[in-house]
Amino acid sequence: MNKINTLKYAALVFFLQVGQLSAAEKVISNPLKSGTDTVPKLLELIIKSFIVPIGGVIVTFMFIYTGFLFVMAQGNEQKITTAKETLKNTIIGAAIVLGAFAISVIISTTLGQISDAIPK
Repeated sequence: MNKINTLKYAALVFFLQVGQLSAAEKVISNPLKSGTDTVPKLLELIIKSFIVPIGGVIVTFMFIYTGFLFVMAQGNEQKITTAKETLKNTIIGAAIVLGAFAISVIISTTLGQISDAIPK
């Protein structure tokens, strides 16, 4: 019973302290500090800062690996077919990464223009 009373008291003190905060202290600041105050800008930041660079590195290594597969095939038709399939998949992956970047820029620009056109 003693633990329950202690938890009740701790919860009461916590909620009383939270209730005493002023309105200015309840503002949540943006931890990114890069002007991302909307969801489209956040998505654009994530895609530009993380997905495109990581995807670019992976695509580069896959092109190198595909070249290695072609060299190591040494005329073997089955290995050449595998290398061609890998090259096709690498090109598709590169198109997806670039497409994600293009779509994020288009959506961000369009939503920015729409929000600028709305009277405030």
